[in-house]
Amino acid sequence: MTREHWDTTYETKAHEETGWFESEPTVSLELIEECGVSPSERVVDVGCGESFLVDRLLDRGFQSVVLADISQVALDGI
Repeated sequence: MTREHWDTTYETKAHEETGWFESEPTVSLELIEECGVSPSERVVDVGCGESFLVDRLLDRGFQSVVLADISQVALDGI
């Protein structure tokens, strides 16, 4: 899918309307914890969309969180 496709998706739908949105990224947080990633380490969220993962990581003291997504519209919405 193209950048234009994803930009249009994020321009026309609220994040709650997408099939992949999670209000709480529980599974991702559990996996990060199980892997033993500490708040002093860098976390990269590839395909982040308008995820709340970055917010929850910052709440837990993570200081270096990198967000990457093909859609600039999604990144602007974070």
